[in-house]
Amino acid sequence: MDGRLIYEGVGDLKADVDNMFGLDPLNDKFAEHQELLVINEKDRSQISFEGGFKYKQTGALISYEESVDSVQFMSSDQISDLKNKQRAQINVGKALSKYEDEFVLLSSVMKDGKSYSQSELFGLLNDEEINPNGCSRKTLRTCIDLLKDNHLHLERRGAHGKKFYQWQSF
Repeated sequence: MDGRLIYEGVGDLKADVDNMFGLDPLNDKFAEHQELLVINEKDRSQISFEGGFKYKQTGALISYEESVDSVQFMSSDQISDLKNKQRAQINVGKALSKYEDEFVLLSSVMKDGKSYSQSELFGLLNDEEINPNGCSRKTLRTCIDLLKDNHLHLERRGAHGKKFYQWQSF
């Protein structure tokens, strides 16, 4: 009421500022280069900003000064690629946390590298040995959608565009 800040921990910080940006690292912290996407966490003033950059990771061979000097801001195409990488990481994380049984079913059945039609994958749900945890058609479809363009490569075949999936290991 008197205009003084009320300290609520980090939640208060976001409540008090008009604009807030975060840095989302998108690769292994031990990789040679670190890639970061600038995320607009809060925007009260319609600031349009999209950014990303990469730099050399400090370590035994790279000093802090050399790391700072290596910062490179990314082009809009590179930022778009980073956003796709971020979306893929989020989707794989969701699939592993919410649809673990479906993820295991797909990865174990498809490890042979063969393409499977969507109807063949749904047919596997009826096999108790392959599907001991009772995955449903709906949860398998959701898991497939999350993994599409990540672990699952989609190819449409035939006159009616039948869906075929192939497992991709990373």
